[in-house]
Amino acid sequence: MTTAGWAERLGPHLRGHAFLFEAKPEAAYGSSSGLRLLLVFLLLEGVLGPRLSLLSLLRVPIPPSWLRVPVLLGFALMLVRFFARLQLSQIGLYPWRDWSRTEKSYFVQVFLLANVVFSVLFVDRLQGAFAERSSWGGAAVVLLTCFVWGFYQELMYRGILQTELVRRFRPLLGILVSNCLSRSAHSTSITFPRRLRTRSRCSWGSSR
Repeated sequence: MTTAGWAERLGPHLRGHAFLFEAKPEAAYGSSSGLRLLLVFLLLEGVLGPRLSLLSLLRVPIPPSWLRVPVLLGFALMLVRFFARLQLSQIGLYPWRDWSRTEKSYFVQVFLLANVVFSVLFVDRLQGAFAERSSWGGAAVVLLTCFVWGFYQELMYRGILQTELVRRFRPLLGILVSNCLSRSAHSTSITFPRRLRTRSRCSWGSSR
């Protein structure tokens, strides 16, 4: 049976688990924009660094994670839009209305599953957080920061780097290189409220 036949047989709610998503149009932009995308990646991951390590070299205080991560994400999106002069959809950030039924179903399933797995793995920490209502706000900030950090890493290594490498070379090489770099990327450490007396390490490098 052909791949298309298997996809049709599985149905929209199971296709995603076999990575049988509907094909998206290839990135269509010029070499100039592609070079600018690589410069954006090098600036944010190489020069500034995901933890803004450049600031420490300049003896400037590094902002806390809850501020640093959203600022980096916003800065990256602005550079893509106004420096590389690309629409966000050109690096894979499609609005929800343009998602296929398979993609929407897969996203909801994975989101729910990830929350269950997270709750099981960090049950002790979550119990500690819920035991003290005064810690709820801090724990919520940590969880939101971890989520934004994961999105930022996916934007950098999948949306920006992988999109351009696939366009510039061939899909297999582009995906392989971006995955290798993503795996070796640094993780960030975010501190829970002091009352919880624990730390949370947020690290993303999984393939899309």
